[in-house]
Amino acid sequence: MDVDVTLYPPLRHNRFSRATVSLKEPATIDTLLEHLVINQHEVGSVYVNGEYGVFSQSLANGDRVTLLPLIGGG
Repeated sequence: MDVDVTLYPPLRHNRFSRATVSLKEPATIDTLLEHLVINQHEVGSVYVNGEYGVFSQSLANGDRVTLLPLIGGG
């Protein structure tokens, strides 16, 4: 299956900003993170087709996934 992925800095470091990623079915956000070699602890928010998602969420062919990093400050 193919999913469209958007990464925001610093998650895109040495990766890409937008790409179509091919995954074996069944796939979840966790599967996608493993494929991209991104640690779950680096991700602050996940959106699938514009709606808030969770790491265990199943993905379908053509889904649009956006991964946002944790943001800290003080």
